[in-house]
Amino acid sequence: MKSIGLKTSHVMCLNSLSKAGEGLTAAQLCTLTGENKAGISRSLAELEKRGYITYCDTTVDSSNTGKRKYRARAVLTPDGRSYAEKVVGMADHAVKIGSRGLTDEDREVLYRVLASVSENLEKYCSALEEVSK
Repeated sequence: MKSIGLKTSHVMCLNSLSKAGEGLTAAQLCTLTGENKAGISRSLAELEKRGYITYCDTTVDSSNTGKRKYRARAVLTPDGRSYAEKVVGMADHAVKIGSRGLTDEDREVLYRVLASVSENLEKYCSALEEVSK
């Protein structure tokens, strides 16, 4: 992704938006990608700057600064949809190369184990945060 100037969070947003027919809010993207609000906001700003997304349901906030509300739905532009297909295709190809020689069952076990490790580490980090308070 570095070679095309995108970060993982950009790719996750493009992938999620390409699967969503009518767009997604930043809050929905946070839930789908596991990224925080600030990270998603930065990713969406970059994708909008590149012309890959636009917003539906935009409204002006109460302070009249012209900023979009967090509830506005981001949707892919035609260029964004084309680019998302390319990027998702690259990611799919990388997964295919990386999992060469694995059966579907092997892949299922791998993902289940990785999810378990991730969950355990999240619990551990949460416990550390509680202790440090």
